[in-house]
This record gives sequence, C-alpha cells and structure tokens, in this order.
Amino acid sequence: MKKIVVLISGHGMNLQALIDACKSSYINAEIVGVFSNQSDALGYSGQKCGYFSPHFLRSDYANNLDMDRHIGDEIDNLGADLIVLAGYMKILSAEFTQRFAGKNSQHSPFLIAEILRVAYLSTRHGS
Repeated sequence: MKKIVVLISGHGMNLQALIDACKSSYINAEIVGVFSNQSDALGYSGQKCGYFSPHFLRSDYANNLDMDRHIGDEIDNLGADLIVLAGYMKILSAEFTQRFAGKNSQHSPFLIAEILRVAYLSTRHGS
C-alpha cells in the first residue's frame, strides 16, 4: 500500500477526492499526513483523514528554505511514497523538489481524475 502526504492551502476538494479514493480502495493507498501552509485552510482537518498534521506557516521560519526543510523532515518521518500538492499555493524550493524527485505530483482540480487513474494503475502493477 502506498503512503501519501497531501499539501494543501485551500478548500480541500482535491484532498477529499483522494480520501474518498483511498477509502473506497479505488487506489491502494493511505493518506498518512496532511500539511497546510495556511492556518485557516478549509480543507485542513485532521478529522478528514484521521491524521492530525501541523501547519507550516512561513512567518514561523527565518526563510523559505528552512520551512521546506522542516516540511521535508516531517514527510521523511512518515515514509511517504507520494507527495500530492493539492492546490498548494506556495513555491517550493529547488532543494525540496530535488529531495523528493519522483514523489511530487502538482495538479489542479481538473487533473485529479488523471492522478487517481495513474495511482490506481501503479498500485495494480506493483510500482
């Protein structure tokens, strides 16, 4: 089973679609963390997926790179196989994207169906 971490900034419609796909076994995955860079993000709710994750607010860090490193450490601790940037409205540092090369998936609401299809196929083929 694949482990997914979701980064959000807003309403959480993409997050809800991923939660539903995991719960219905449409994709063989579990959401192990939901992180937000907005303390008031409507989609941010530990109750949605049963996992309470911290907010990462830019104002709490000396710079963007320090914030990305902390988020990255949390993702590593969870053992994520896939990081879904579900409407995440923050520019990630080059170090972050290189650190997780091959695990990032940035998308808009229009691409959620394609991401779910690819995730479904990858879990069925053992990759």
